Amino acid sequence: MVQVEAMLCGTPVVATDLPGVREAVRRTGMGRIVPLRDPDALRGGADRTSSQHRSQYVRPRAAVASTFDLERSLTDYERLFAGGQCGAAHRTVIVVRYGTALFPIAIGR
Repeated sequence: MVQVEAMLCGTPVVATDLPGVREAVRRTGMGRIVPLRDPDALRGGADRTSSQHRSQYVRPRAAVASTFDLERSLTDYERLFAGGQCGAAHRTVIVVRYGTALFPIAIGR
């Protein structure tokens, strides 16, 4: 959620390569994904998304908002759940709404 909030304010994101963390950057292209436990990569990502390179990563607010639009997110999640792509290990899913964005949280079996 924090990544999307930053993007909506025009701030590029440096995200570690974790599923929930990297998704906003993957979907918008508004930032960089860096490896886990790699402080040099994190520093490099921050340098590359700094003000001197900022225009390369910034997207219009409307583009970010439409990517995480409530109706679009619901449709995407319905398609994901209907296709059985969630995996048997995560049978209980809570979807949290924050503003107009939805975020699934898998809760065990």
